[in-house]
Amino acid sequence: MIRTPFDYARAVLSALAMPVTENNVAVFVTAMRAEQNPPETEKSATFNPLNLTQVTATSKCAPGGFSVPIQAYASWNDSVAAARKFFTYKDRYAAILAALRRSADPSETLSAWAQSPYGWTVVPSPAGWQTYGRLVFPSSRTSWAWLVPTFGLGTLGVYLYHRRSS
Repeated sequence: MIRTPFDYARAVLSALAMPVTENNVAVFVTAMRAEQNPPETEKSATFNPLNLTQVTATSKCAPGGFSVPIQAYASWNDSVAAARKFFTYKDRYAAILAALRRSADPSETLSAWAQSPYGWTVVPSPAGWQTYGRLVFPSSRTSWAWLVPTFGLGTLGVYLYHRRSS
């Protein structure tokens, strides 16, 4: 069951047959944070925290005026399958997959990601991935825009959230 960015990262890594290690989870959680796709809003790409453009039988183009055709998926399972297809398409992301296969330092893998066709203008820092990874994706049945941490209780890993109106 996918509830957090950690869960999604582990599911995608498993689908890609990559090691589910702290380094690799950090990479995917950092990528989700860099994409900053607020789930479950009128402008979101539902079930798509990586803002993937991979079309599936059940996906549709997400609203919101994105500059590329980011997809909204029907479920987390569809999203994970799309991520697998996306990252294995014609060796476009071979450098990312090679770094993941070695469980390279997150900075190395994120640099490969930034230099790929997926790319970013700035390589995101993996700092803070543990906090972001604990955020809970809202249920598709709610009207919550995003669950924003109001404060954390440090090493206990307990976070309180407040509802932000849309």
